[in-house]
Order: sequence, then C-alpha cells, then structure tokens
Amino acid sequence: MSRLTVRYADDAIVLEVLDDGPGSVGGGGTGNGLVGMRERVALLGGAIEIESGTSGTSVRIEVPFP
Repeated sequence: MSRLTVRYADDAIVLEVLDDGPGSVGGGGTGNGLVGMRERVALLGGAIEIESGTSGTSVRIEVPFP
C-alpha cells in the first residue's frame, strides 16, 4: 500500500510518500531513481529525506516557495 501526503507551509510545500512494499534490490530500471530526485530537489533549494527499512520506504521532500 502506498500513501501520498501533500502539505503547504507558509514558505514551502512538503510531499511525503510512504510505501510498505519490499522495494527492489539493485534497481534494474533505466531512470535516474533516487539520485535524480535528489538532484532535482537540490536545484529547487529543497531537501529530501529517504528512509528504507523492514516496513517499507518513505520519501519526504520539502521545496521552498520562491
């Protein structure tokens, strides 16, 4: 099961994605994955937190408003 939460702060937008799936080991995709996400968030002056454990993966992105 996955869940997406979008919150608006006074000066930023916050996105949280929670996925309780097993994930993938070694990737195998053709995209840029988490590295690409980190690069894009950094270009916008934001921050990204990624946690992966036995209960799944969570990604939290905070991007400031200009």
